[in-house]
Amino acid sequence: MSWTEKRGITVDNLRFKIRVGEREFEAEGPREAVEARWAEAKDWLLNTPAAKTHSVEVSQNLPNQEENPIFEVDRGRRTVRLRVLPPRGEVLQRLSNALLLLLYGYNDLLSRPGVPVTRMAEDLRMSGFAGLKRLSRAFLRLETEGLAARNGSGKGTNYRATNPGLTAARTLAKSLSK
Repeated sequence: MSWTEKRGITVDNLRFKIRVGEREFEAEGPREAVEARWAEAKDWLLNTPAAKTHSVEVSQNLPNQEENPIFEVDRGRRTVRLRVLPPRGEVLQRLSNALLLLLYGYNDLLSRPGVPVTRMAEDLRMSGFAGLKRLSRAFLRLETEGLAARNGSGKGTNYRATNPGLTAARTLAKSLSK
């Protein structure tokens, strides 16, 4: 028996949230009221011409997998991940190259020059760099070579590729896509 049942309280609340593209529906309250609001909003959210037009526009802007086999881009979440990892070799050099490629991907594909360190760490883990602890060592290598810059400190650090870094990343990306 639950706490609410012991005290004679019945709770039949429902919380519902859904996002389709730019549109979002959220409701909370008694089950019947939420279901009624969802029935009204479902057509607007899922079947309106504006939503269909928006999804077509987004899909036209996405690069084809053949055009860009190196990056996996999620425009809704604004993330970039690597499909192809840099060649085998020294771990720190591989990590530096992967970091540079991600910075290039964010800059080139999402027009996002500065990327938070926490986002970069997650994207590197999801790309295949398991056991990643600190990016600062790999980033230091890029910074001393003039390929990237940072601002902030700790978890508030943002990384960005410099112009020479973008050129080097573009060259590396082309070599990996062959």
